[in-house]
Amino acid sequence: LSGKKPTKEIFQKMGQAGVLAGRIGPGKHLKLIDRPDGKIFGMPIDKFDYFAESILHEEISRLACPGFVDGLGSGMTIGLPPVLQFGPEWMQKKIGTEVLSGEKRIALAITEPFAGSDVAGVHLTADLTEDGSH
Repeated sequence: LSGKKPTKEIFQKMGQAGVLAGRIGPGKHLKLIDRPDGKIFGMPIDKFDYFAESILHEEISRLACPGFVDGLGSGMTIGLPPVLQFGPEWMQKKIGTEVLSGEKRIALAITEPFAGSDVAGVHLTADLTEDGSH
């Protein structure tokens, strides 16, 4: 155990194999990955389901080193879905492709005294601008 973070090369290999995309389950994001054979783990991308995702998570956990496993994309599994769900189409394609290929990493960062790591616990207020438009 070196204490070093997973390398970019590992992320790129995981991206090429479809591991990164598979970790966030079935969905339209799977079309963002470049798979020449149209398959992920030997199955057609459009057949990849939650059962296949659960097998993927189980296999990754067999590394038996939780800190390293978390370094292999736990931040991505909570950071990328909001972009894919709520981001504009251009952002979904750009960020999704870069992250799922292993070229870039993403995470969800929260700094809020009442929320901790629970985004649902964020307290906020909104005030209209003087002209009432925002």
